[in-house]
Parts: sequence; structure tokens; C-alpha cells
Amino acid sequence: MGGLMKGTRRILLRPRGGAAMAWWDPDGDGLSVWAAYQAKGAASYAESLTDLSGNGNDASTGVQPGWDAANGWKFNGSTHYLTTTFVPQNDQSQTALIQFTTLTNTGVIFGIISDASAADRMQLRPSDGFNVVYRNGNANKQVAPNIATGNLCIAGSQGYRNGAADGGAIAGWAGGAPSRALWIGVSNNGAGGTLFCAAYVQAFALYDETLTAGQVAAVAAAMATLPTEYTLTAATGALSLAGQAATFAVARTLAAAAGTLSFAGQSAALSVGRTLAAAVGTLTLTSQDTTFTYYPATPTERTYAIPAETRTMAIDSETRTYAIAQESRVYAVGG
Repeated sequence: MGGLMKGTRRILLRPRGGAAMAWWDPDGDGLSVWAAYQAKGAASYAESLTDLSGNGNDASTGVQPGWDAANGWKFNGSTHYLTTTFVPQNDQSQTALIQFTTLTNTGVIFGIISDASAADRMQLRPSDGFNVVYRNGNANKQVAPNIATGNLCIAGSQGYRNGAADGGAIAGWAGGAPSRALWIGVSNNGAGGTLFCAAYVQAFALYDETLTAGQVAAVAAAMATLPTEYTLTAATGALSLAGQAATFAVARTLAAAAGTLSFAGQSAALSVGRTLAAAVGTLTLTSQDTTFTYYPATPTERTYAIPAETRTMAIDSETRTYAIAQESRVYAVGG
């Protein structure tokens, strides 16, 4: 299961502009999201499996794909896959969106083959060599051309390419409800998976409802410009956001006894809320367009102890001269 390791602090930076909304519900519509996974920009592979929606539907490892923060999950097209516990309904009342790059084969990027009727499937292939292949029922919907990088979606009976409706209606389910769950990077056939996909996946979202065209467009656009996550795991260290081109609304706390929180090299002004909770520490906000003022919470008092002292003075030897005045003395001499 995913999740933050003990002692870590997670910071999610979102583009500024009004209230920051999650990319899986960017317009704040209250969408019925089942799970949202963000592999790109995650602090670690383990954290990339975390369901960011807060529903607790973390993904799990089937065979671990490669991962890095820049590209997300890196499926090899032969053995790698992830599992979820999402079981689609046989009435097409679900939605899935995926953001990916660098597709190099004709595998299924997410999918499930029904155990109730093998003809019924919910799966998506970005390429069969010529077309994108959408399926949320008992027949494929093929739409040219294929795609190696972008955003694809199945929402009910409609496929979407980069947020726009792609082709006509997808045929519905013919059999009963499946009990198998949807997997990522392959189609779950109940026997270890089939049609493994070779691609990098940055984000994936599942919904317990059919999103409208407008909602799909909004989520797809948000997935194309994913926010970035940073985690400071050490008690002492630097959190650097250098070289960011966008404007961020940032709130962060340095709770360590010592350390540096650095936001050097920003090209735009930051709206900053920060707390330095330690007796010792440095909060560095270099190259900011805005002036910051620090006010101590309480006045500082200092007490100085001055020790008692003994002073010894040396008096040099001296010569004193006395002046004796002249005098006359009369003596009486007897006869």
C-alpha cells in the first residue's frame, strides 16, 4: 500500500488562482471520484500508489514497474502491472482517465476482462498499430489515429482523446456483472494479466459515475499540467523549489530544531505563509519580489552576570627630600 513514511512532511504545490482544487475535480463539482493516483512528482514509488482523493483506495504492486518523479510509472510491456480493487459495473456507469507518455507497443494501459462473460471488458489500448481502442462492453470502438502521448478517457459509452469526444458510442455490456478488478498496465484476465503495456503513466483517476463532456475536458486539462509534490524527510535539510516557472501559493512549516527552507530562484512572486517553530533555524526566502517582515512572538530578555573583581596597584619606590630652615641657637656658659 502507498502512504507517507513516518516522519515525512508532504507539500503539494498547486497553481495559484482562487481556491486550489484537486486535479481530479478541478472545478469543484463534487465528482464521485473512486480513486486518484499521481505518479509524476510523487515523493517516492510507495507514495505514488496512494489514493489522493482520500477514499483510501490505494493501488498495489502486481509486478513493480520502474518509477521516477519526472515520468511516473514506467511499464516495460512484459511483466509490470499494478492492481486496484475497482470493479466496474456492467451498465457502463463508470469513468477512467489516464495521462501517459512514451507508448511503444500495442498493450492495454488499463483494463479488466469480465469473469461473467469474456466478451465483456472495460479496457483501453492507446494503439493497436493504427487506432485507439476503447471498450466498456462487449465490442471494441476503434478510432484513428493511435496515440503515444496524451490523455485518454472512457466515460460511460463515450471515448475521449485529450479531453475531446473521440468517435461514436461504445457498445454496452452483454453479460452479468464482473467480480474482477481493474488493473493498470495490463488487462486483468484472472491469470496474471494479458496485453501488457509499455508506457510511462503520470496519473490515473477512476469515478463511480459517467462524467459529462465538460467534466472530462476539465479533468484532462488539469492532468496535463499536474501539480508537483515535494517531501522533506529529514530533521535537518533544505527544501528547494528552484527554477519553477509558474506562480505558486505556498504554505510550509519548518518544524525541525535546525535547518534551512529555501525558495531561491523563483521567477514569480510567492504568496507565503510560513512558521519557524524552532529556537534555532534559518528561514531563507531569496530573490523574492515581495518584502517580508519578521516579528518575534515575545520580547527578548537577556541577563548578564558581572563577576566581583580585585584590583592590585603597585606604588613605585620613592625618594623624599626635606628642607630644614636655618636656625640660631644661643647657649649660656657658666663662670
